[in-house]
Amino acid sequence: MKGNESFYYLEVFNNTIQSFFPDVSNVLQKYTKQRIANVLRTMYQAELSFIKNMLTYYETDQLLFVHGGCNLEPNWKVDAERDCKWIRQPFISGENKTGKTIIFGHTPTENMHDTQSNDIWISPCKTKIGIDGSCVYGGQLNAIVISDSGKLINTFSVKKKG
Repeated sequence: MKGNESFYYLEVFNNTIQSFFPDVSNVLQKYTKQRIANVLRTMYQAELSFIKNMLTYYETDQLLFVHGGCNLEPNWKVDAERDCKWIRQPFISGENKTGKTIIFGHTPTENMHDTQSNDIWISPCKTKIGIDGSCVYGGQLNAIVISDSGKLINTFSVKKKG
């Protein structure tokens, strides 16, 4: 069923496409999808290359950085391409058996804190750190400083002004 998110994402999409064509009003009505795609591929090669070559995860001996989460088993890489982008459950509530501290976003921390806080979330087992402060929805931007071993050294947050 169509919900408010559908309208929100459509508006964001329209605004994003329009931002690439500042001299053309109503670009989605005036240009075909193929023409828009060709212009974007030609004019924004560096940006598209950057996006295509982004890592799915970044891993050290003790740490794992992902967007969404991961399979919590030692063989977590098997489904990494999907899970690192999309997973929420059972990642958030599950037991981390990867042997690494996992730093992730994607799920706003307010959904994990009992108090609905946008602050950094640390799992009860201390091996998962959620940093998505829901900034885009009026929350806050979070950042952390961690040691190579995964020890949290400091946290920072910037709340929305106004």
